[in-house]
Amino acid sequence: MFKVDPVAVIAAAESFEVSANCLAKAAQYHRAPSQLEFFDKGLIRRIEDSHQEFAGLLQARLDGAAAALKASAEELGRVATFYSQTDLAAAARVDATLPAVERADHSPWSGR
Repeated sequence: MFKVDPVAVIAAAESFEVSANCLAKAAQYHRAPSQLEFFDKGLIRRIEDSHQEFAGLLQARLDGAAAALKASAEELGRVATFYSQTDLAAAARVDATLPAVERADHSPWSGR
């Protein structure tokens, strides 16, 4: 029988929130020192473009991951509130009538 434990969902939401805050701090930390001062001469000038491209991509990924975790934490909080205020037996009967959904087969490392 399908069952949702609101306490477990709240714990998951809190974990997502902590992770979102950690990634946001990582993004903030990355933002400042990733800007290297390049000079007109020498080897370091040759890597400027690839460094800027990498720094921009990393910043976008950190910001995106933090935002996704934050949104997930908020939604999990709403779900927990819903299930804690609902007739769980009735909700389980309704949920049991819904078709099973296949999980996405995407690797978390694929960048999507």
